[in-house]
Amino acid sequence: MRYEAVYDMLKEEYERLRSYKFELEKEIKDVDGFVRKKKVNGKEYYYLCKSKRVGDKVVQVHLRPLSKEEAREIMKVKQLKRQLREVNIRLKYMERLLRYA
Repeated sequence: MRYEAVYDMLKEEYERLRSYKFELEKEIKDVDGFVRKKKVNGKEYYYLCKSKRVGDKVVQVHLRPLSKEEAREIMKVKQLKRQLREVNIRLKYMERLLRYA
């Protein structure tokens, strides 16, 4: 009896994670680059940057300045991508558990 209860709990958690994954995928927009914050004379400036390879070094190239709202939006998307990566890893392990259970 305990075995079925544990299996059902795993199955419910798996379904919950899958629905959460689909919600995250809907929210994520494609963002090219990352946000760099600079502070000059007490003012904060945000830039969209990209890493570029120059010879054997990797340098960060400023593409364009961003408003504070744009920077927050991009940072939020990056956070959502991290969450999605974690959810995918958990889903993969849960699939294995369910397969061999």
